[in-house]
Amino acid sequence: MKNVTAEGFAFFALLLGALSAWHLGPSPWLRYGFWVLLSVWVFAWLRARRCRFILVPLAGLLGAAAVARGADRLQVQQPDSAWADRPFLLLGRVVQQRETPFGRRLVLEKVQVLRPAVPFQLTRLVVYVPEQPPADLVAPTLRAWVRLRSVVAPRTVPHPMAALQQRYLPRWQGRVKSALLMRYEGKRGEVGPRDRLNPANRELVGLFSANGTAPLWRERLGWTGLGHLLSISGLHCGLFWLLLRFGLTPVRAPSVRLVLGCLGLLAFAGQMRWGDSVVRAVMFLMVFQVLGAGGRRRSWMRVWAVTAAVWLLLVPEALLRPGFWYTFAVSLGLVVGIGPRRPPSPLEHPWSPRLTGMRALIAAQVFALPVGLLFGPRLNWAAFVWNVSALPVLVLLLVLFLLACLGRWSDTVAGLANAVDALFESSLLWLRQSEGWGCEVRFPWSMMAVLVALTLLFVVLRCGGRERRWLLCALLVAGGRGYGRPWQGDRLVVLDVGQGSCALLTTAAGDGWFIDAGGRLPAGVNWGQVLRLYGVKRLRGGLVSHFNRDHYRFLETTGVTVPVWVPQRRYHEFLGRHAPANVAWQGVAAGAETRFGVFRLTVIWPSESYHGHNANEESLVVLVTTPAGQVLFPGDAGTLTEPAWAPAAQPGQRILIAGHHGSRSATGPSLLRRFRPQSAVFSCGANNVFGHPHPRVTARLAAAGVVCHSTATQGTLVLWEGDP
Repeated sequence: MKNVTAEGFAFFALLLGALSAWHLGPSPWLRYGFWVLLSVWVFAWLRARRCRFILVPLAGLLGAAAVARGADRLQVQQPDSAWADRPFLLLGRVVQQRETPFGRRLVLEKVQVLRPAVPFQLTRLVVYVPEQPPADLVAPTLRAWVRLRSVVAPRTVPHPMAALQQRYLPRWQGRVKSALLMRYEGKRGEVGPRDRLNPANRELVGLFSANGTAPLWRERLGWTGLGHLLSISGLHCGLFWLLLRFGLTPVRAPSVRLVLGCLGLLAFAGQMRWGDSVVRAVMFLMVFQVLGAGGRRRSWMRVWAVTAAVWLLLVPEALLRPGFWYTFAVSLGLVVGIGPRRPPSPLEHPWSPRLTGMRALIAAQVFALPVGLLFGPRLNWAAFVWNVSALPVLVLLLVLFLLACLGRWSDTVAGLANAVDALFESSLLWLRQSEGWGCEVRFPWSMMAVLVALTLLFVVLRCGGRERRWLLCALLVAGGRGYGRPWQGDRLVVLDVGQGSCALLTTAAGDGWFIDAGGRLPAGVNWGQVLRLYGVKRLRGGLVSHFNRDHYRFLETTGVTVPVWVPQRRYHEFLGRHAPANVAWQGVAAGAETRFGVFRLTVIWPSESYHGHNANEESLVVLVTTPAGQVLFPGDAGTLTEPAWAPAAQPGQRILIAGHHGSRSATGPSLLRRFRPQSAVFSCGANNVFGHPHPRVTARLAAAGVVCHSTATQGTLVLWEGDP
């Protein structure tokens, strides 16, 4: 057991070394010592029988060397900023498509850059096109001239892992401007029964037959914490392994059964396109089988540590992806949850052996809790309940998959599969009414914090006594629950929502008021979670400067009806069919004023006498007075009307939110002369297509001695906060 525990700690040291290298930056000199360190570590593992803990520091250095080696490979495989906005002739196979507000979204695989010659590779790419593929085209490929652009997720909440992913694994997407620059290729076929399956069933067929993506099913099951069922991983591989062993029962020769089992696992991995989680699970199962066939004592802990270490050394960038963390954290929880074998005791409860599986499942969920906070702000206690039903849900999905496969050749079975899917969807919608139950929000944790939490859980559950280990585990979970709690107190915050606008005013009592509520949020984060993270327990009201989705989009998902101020003359636009429902719109004009906690909000534009024809110039302009000074929110109003509403400078702090996201049509000289801001904030998206903030505006502000800040480069900004 001491040897196994030492190897477990060596794996955590390997993780620590790799995480330190990703966080601090890969060391150039370590990349040349990777093979030397690996040889020394293997020699120590084979020879150091009595002093196994020497493996721990060596593993830390080996992890840092693996990251240095992997970072060099990533630099060769990925494009850099110099290739942005340049045209490329691409050829790729269309594996997924759907309609979006920005055009038809295609996911391409096996992408080839035909022209010009480039030093990087694009194995998978998202492309927005003006035309969809023909319906009768089988397995279409796209040949098009595409302009690439780096996609930067908004930093609405501090997210250490997202920052590392953007640094080392940047996301790129392309856009085709004209249908004349693209062409679909492929064989044409007749519309058959397969096309009569609904989109959800088609996704299910692609998921279980070729490890395809399933966005519709992720939308259905993501809130339950069962999203791992929608990517082929250890649970699916384990189920396939059990079926394979059952099918090989008639084979009497152990060696033949072993070879056929390994070949079956490799064939399964190939069919699933060698996905990361599939390869890890297949490696684990194959090593476990080979050890048993060789007469070696099989230890789940040893197999787990060796498999994880090999994968980290081969693909160190796996540390930046959620699949690795969830797979190995849950696997480690299952292993240590069972606990070491001990001789039976007369004091042991008779039911204790029967609860071994339940203890393993609980430990796996405990290990998954900190990993969930590594990739999002949701602490889902209800996942304990949902994951108990993971296997029955997976069986239901497999039954529906079989029906969908048969529905390719039979209209009757296709109709039955669609009916079963509709029943399944309606049941999930009914259950979704309990979505908020058992969920809390916390600011995402750093990788180091998650590693510390997993290490402590491992020590407690591996080395603790029969009863003490679960008591200590409960204490650790209770202590971790207090880390990263939502903010409290009086505060004025400008959120990073990409190319949009949103600011929050919060009070110490938990009340909130928003100024605009539009833009884009990071994946896995919703508007309700953002409100709770920044201290809003009760939303009391808000203000939308003008009718544009980048200023009101979040209200489409607000479940609470609150009064929202809008321009009086544009009030009718907010009552149209494209406006969010369940919102109590209130038309206001210059002179409207309200007090909210320590803040005073005054509408200074537009006046009732103003009759313009530009919706931007009729934006609500709001002056927020804080205990420290004034903050001016001009919406999208620009230089055409600024002389009419620019407020006079008052003593104290003066902050200007640049109009129209920093466009050259706003923030003119007259506003700067009269308001005399000390600092300015640009609410815009990184690498946005509009070029905001405009160089003329930044130069004008610099000439006036104004300190500039931008959500695109700094993330969410706190403009004022009271005493805690």
